[in-house]
Amino acid sequence: MTSVRILVAHADDGVRESICQLLNGESSWTVCGEAAVGKDAVAAAASLKPDVVVLGVGMPDMSGVQVANQIRAHLSTPIVFVTTHDASALTKGASDSDLEGAVRFMDAVRGVIPPPPRPARSLLERRFGRERRRETRRDPREGGVLTPREREVLHLLAEGHTNKQIAARLSITPKTAETHRARINAKLNLRSVSDLVRYAIRNHIIEP
Repeated sequence: MTSVRILVAHADDGVRESICQLLNGESSWTVCGEAAVGKDAVAAAASLKPDVVVLGVGMPDMSGVQVANQIRAHLSTPIVFVTTHDASALTKGASDSDLEGAVRFMDAVRGVIPPPPRPARSLLERRFGRERRRETRRDPREGGVLTPREREVLHLLAEGHTNKQIAARLSITPKTAETHRARINAKLNLRSVSDLVRYAIRNHIIEP
């Protein structure tokens, strides 16, 4: 069986190592490269031409979305984002709830590359089934709660733009951009940039 080559890019050394161990544990998957910063991820993708890129949503030098856009400017490689929730599950012990978070990440990878052998696949499907049902019970406020302007701001934030850049793009003041950002976080109960990017991807405001 031909091995699927995967590039792993994440700022946290421990998380990156956990991801690599998780992926290398499947016989048909091989980690062909690693990167800790965005520019290295882009360079590695260009030189290695992996079958899949596993990417953290926040890198030290640019956002995960910016890294993905630069990679996709030259390659059609599928990209799987790793959120803060996934990273937490991957670096903890082997409790049931932790494993479910890790398995949800594995299922995302499994959606774009060939599945692992049947015994492992059955375990993933059992565990992920519970997590998926939990994920589908979203907060009823999600969907139409944001104003059109707030959705514009959310889109730009998820792409990695600063308040100043957003203000210039939308012809508003940086203070107004900051106010919109605070309202978005309050309405959607978001606590970090990673949460914001995850929400934007899940609700098809940006494409992963």
